[in-house]
Amino acid sequence: MLSDARRGDDGADPGDGAVLTRYGDRRAQDHKRVAAFTHGLIRLFGYESALLAVTRGVGLLAFDMMPGAKSLLARQTMGLSGRLPRLARGLPLVPPA
Repeated sequence: MLSDARRGDDGADPGDGAVLTRYGDRRAQDHKRVAAFTHGLIRLFGYESALLAVTRGVGLLAFDMMPGAKSLLARQTMGLSGRLPRLARGLPLVPPA
């Protein structure tokens, strides 16, 4: 990604069109995933139905009782899951020598 190009690991210039396209594609996938999730929540909570309200309540209660579920959801929606670039992991672009 950009940090690999910055370090020279793949021999690419960080401003090269191909490098920037790969970066843009990766960011676009993350944006689409979060947008789809958000749209699903709007649809789920937008319907008025007694049966659906009970089902939502039971689902939210089950979600609340699952250890680690909230943190996993938070990481997913913040784009902090999967293979992350160095900067997203809090590491410097160039590893110390």
